[in-house]
Amino acid sequence: MLQEFKNRVFGAVVLKSINSNFNADFTHHPRTLPDGVVYSTDKALKYTIKDYFKKMDGQEKLFYVKRYNEKMNPISLNDTYKHIFGSYPKASIDKYCLFYFDGENVQGILPKISKKKQITDYFKDLEKDSPLINYQKEFEILAGKDVIVIEESKVEKPQEEMECFYYKQKDMLKKINGDDEEIKQICDALENLLTGGVNKFETLRNLLTCRDIRLFGATFADGVDKVNISIHGPVQVNHGVNRFKDGKGHIINEPYTEDILSPFADKKDAQMSTIGNQTNLKEGHYVFHFSINPKNTDEFYSVINKEKKDEEKLCLSIEDIDKLKEAFNNSVTALDSSRKIGTENEATIWIQLKEGSKKMLPSLTELIEVKENREIDLTKVEEVIAHIFSDVEQIEIYYNPSTTIIKGLAKGGNIRHFNILNNNEI
Repeated sequence: MLQEFKNRVFGAVVLKSINSNFNADFTHHPRTLPDGVVYSTDKALKYTIKDYFKKMDGQEKLFYVKRYNEKMNPISLNDTYKHIFGSYPKASIDKYCLFYFDGENVQGILPKISKKKQITDYFKDLEKDSPLINYQKEFEILAGKDVIVIEESKVEKPQEEMECFYYKQKDMLKKINGDDEEIKQICDALENLLTGGVNKFETLRNLLTCRDIRLFGATFADGVDKVNISIHGPVQVNHGVNRFKDGKGHIINEPYTEDILSPFADKKDAQMSTIGNQTNLKEGHYVFHFSINPKNTDEFYSVINKEKKDEEKLCLSIEDIDKLKEAFNNSVTALDSSRKIGTENEATIWIQLKEGSKKMLPSLTELIEVKENREIDLTKVEEVIAHIFSDVEQIEIYYNPSTTIIKGLAKGGNIRHFNILNNNEI
């Protein structure tokens, strides 16, 4: 049985970037704020975390990672779901307005319909030459008040040979004339459109079996099967901002561009191979604020865990948090791509509140400074924490003492310093 993680956490991830370009914009330059300060999106850090999960554990179930089809094109959201979980789970249906009789058995093929406009809109969206348009009037009748809605188990077999039929008032059977396969095609489309033919609770449960969704949440809007689910993840990460300052307290932003030569020509009969360029940041220290609030997803787990055995229940687990913490400490260093090499995990500050605490902390990004001697100054963080220290369960600071100096939040009490390379207390 999974052990649930219930504490709220505030913290920061600090990345050291030397002659590197951690998160380039579409011009291949380091991203900058309007005032010229270099920054990185939260997506860049979360990408490294998911990449780390994938590399460290090949069996890790992750949803928001790029996958390709046989043509080496990225696959869609809908195809990603079906690649991992197969078909969408169907919603349970109690009553039907349209039935199918194959000569031996009767089965409901269209759940209860309530709004004629939805049917009209469905046919309006069809191609003008679609043969399905001819069935519009027949299906609009099914939304009328004189059509009887009945449970599948209570339907009697027709005395005469019928395929698709419905009940009118006074138990009169009415057949829908037309091609059997075309009628079923319309029914499949309307089932999803009118009733949420997909079981959203089970779909939600499937999504939450993926560690990246359990941590960061998801905006799942599948236009193909009309499934829309929004999960506000417990782990929220802010943009990372360069906090590298000189002796006068000014942010140091020093990007530079260098020419590079390709071994290939860019056009036929060219006399020279292609000349390009690349832009790096001489030195920067990105600070990403993060927060963890397990209550963000409490309501989802209370729904999907109903009537489930203990061993089947899902939650934000202590194992999830341990894996996240490990990735916060190592994922960027482990990525080491050609453009990101030189950017490494420098420090992680982890401030865990006692269970039930309602205290809040501001963003740590503006409270943390990195000096020219690569000293990470946490003095302002210490001042803020002092006001809520009675609600703090533990503070952990991960860094490599051979390359980094920590100022503020001195060791002692419930403050522990760890070597980021092996998590040994120092």
